[in-house]
Amino acid sequence: MKYVLDTCIFNKLADGVIEKCDLPTDGVFVATHIQLDELNITRNVDRRAKLLLCFTTIRPEMEPTETYVVGTGRVGSFKIGDGTLDKICSELDSLN
Repeated sequence: MKYVLDTCIFNKLADGVIEKCDLPTDGVFVATHIQLDELNITRNVDRRAKLLLCFTTIRPEMEPTETYVVGTGRVGSFKIGDGTLDKICSELDSLN
C-alpha cells in the first residue's frame, strides 16, 4: 500500500501534533515535488528547516505528478498527460 503524504502531515509532525510512530506501518510513503516545493517556500527559516527535517526523516518515495501544469511542474517530476486536464478544466469552466 502507498500513502501520499500531503504538506499538512509534515506541518503536524513539525508541530508535534502527530509523531512518526502514529503513521501507518503497512506500506510506503510517497510525495511529489509539490509537497517538497511547498515546504521549501516556507518563509520562516527555522520553520522551513524543521519541516524539511520531517520530510527527510520520513523519506517518502518521490512520485511524478500525473500531469504537467505550466509554471508548477518540474522537468522529470511529472508524467506526460493525454490532454485530460484540459478537458476537465474546460468542463469546470463551462459550469461557471
